[in-house]
Amino acid sequence: ALSPSLRARILERTDGTPLFVEELTRALLESGRLQAAEDAAGSAIAVSQLSIPGGLHGLLMARLDRLGSARELLQALAVVGAEAGYPLIRALAGLPELTLRERLDQLVASGLLQVSETAPETVYRFKHALIRDVANGSMLSEWRARQHCLAAQAIETVYAGHLAERFGELAHHYEHGGRIEPAADYAQRAAERALSLCANAQAVAHFETAIRLLEGLPASPERQLRLASLYSQ
Repeated sequence: ALSPSLRARILERTDGTPLFVEELTRALLESGRLQAAEDAAGSAIAVSQLSIPGGLHGLLMARLDRLGSARELLQALAVVGAEAGYPLIRALAGLPELTLRERLDQLVASGLLQVSETAPETVYRFKHALIRDVANGSMLSEWRARQHCLAAQAIETVYAGHLAERFGELAHHYEHGGRIEPAADYAQRAAERALSLCANAQAVAHFETAIRLLEGLPASPERQLRLASLYSQ
């Protein structure tokens, strides 16, 4: 329960945006400032002296900074996507089992991730898309590219028995990891699979991606043959 003056202050600074309200209140709780304000009976002076971040992006960045060693795990998951199964996370993180579990528990307890205990694997997902966006944008470009390559390799390892469903993901990760040749190969395979399933719109999108990637490679007889094959389809 918050005092009326503190509620008014929070609503004023957040424009009533639910995610902003939630994150701002959590930040005040974690810093201990909320309790200090309430100890002062939520008076106007105590509330006005609270140092509140001016925007949601800055607020979420501050929360990431307080994660410590769990921050890199959250960033790696942001590269993977909106959600990831535990086997993939384990392959990607390369951490001892106990350490990985502790960091995932920390991210769930912090309200950044949610967990779904569904068969056949436990799935972790970002609570809000904006959290993932901020985590993704907080990485240096070179480190992000490396994480994309690691994500692709983890997918190839964990889902080796049924990669066809993930050809599009693999093309995306290898492209953003700077590995253009495997990205083009997976994009072509994704297009051919979509075509076989009569998913024509998806097939066209993947074919266009494969062509764009191949056209960015140095000219060679092999590249020309592959382009001719793609254009013919």
